[in-house]
Amino acid sequence: MDYYRKTGNVSQTCRHFDIPRKTFYYWKKRYDPSNLYTLEELSRAPKNTREKEITSQEESRIVYLRKKYLAWGRLKLQRLYQNIYQEKISSWKIQYTIQKYKLYPNPVKAEIPSDNKENSIFSKKSEFVSKTTSARNKRVQTFSIILPNLIHKSRKKNLTR
Repeated sequence: MDYYRKTGNVSQTCRHFDIPRKTFYYWKKRYDPSNLYTLEELSRAPKNTREKEITSQEESRIVYLRKKYLAWGRLKLQRLYQNIYQEKISSWKIQYTIQKYKLYPNPVKAEIPSDNKENSIFSKKSEFVSKTTSARNKRVQTFSIILPNLIHKSRKKNLTR
């Protein structure tokens, strides 16, 4: 901005600093020589965020239905909810409640947090070995798979007489 004040020419200032006019006017509007904090980056977070629209009554009903029908999915529970309570409800509200209270039929899924990458299948080394033997032991086939590198090794032995 000091260069602009010295020359008084926007085009010359933009050419000197190799910036577009739009950028120049953006910073000219923000610049305050007495307050250099105006040059700091502004927050990009949204000013208003949407709150969850699920009521405590809906949540408790969903928890009750899910515990009663643990193996049912969110779409089936949605239809059941509408039939019992005569109210429409989003399947995403049901999914949110299932995740919030960890109402899963498989106890392993309830214990492992989804955003924890240490418990991911790709961080563990596992082996898969398969042996296929024919009726007369003529052929043996061995496979091993090692994760996370996704290395696939196979070895075939043909035993013929």
